[in-house]
Amino acid sequence: MAGDRKRWRFTLRTLLVLMLWLATLLATYRFSFDSGRRLGDQEGYQAGHRDGYQKKLEETPHARAYYVGDLLARHTFDELIARVQTVDRQSWDRWGGIGSATGFNTSKTLVVLHTGHAHNQIQACLNDLRSASLNSLE
Repeated sequence: MAGDRKRWRFTLRTLLVLMLWLATLLATYRFSFDSGRRLGDQEGYQAGHRDGYQKKLEETPHARAYYVGDLLARHTFDELIARVQTVDRQSWDRWGGIGSATGFNTSKTLVVLHTGHAHNQIQACLNDLRSASLNSLE
């Protein structure tokens, strides 16, 4: 009889712990799903998180290296940096902004620290220089 009583307490305790665990799991799932919907995405948390990350990447400064070995035949690093700094002029460190650019001769790369939006414009600027160099060779 004493053994049955001990087993009953254990089962009740286990049942209560399982119910608490299940309630916590469901509440967490619902909170995550609602967070995704609040971001304006009907697919739930995952898509909302992805969109938020993309927006953050566009707004926060990060470094990107650009290979410019083909451009160094006609331009110096100083010329390339001056040309790149025409993109969003007031945002560069020379004028008190967050952007910076440094050239590395050994790897023939231009390393730029700036926002994602500026990086897109910098890539376009370098592509324009490349196409201008190709057109002048023809």
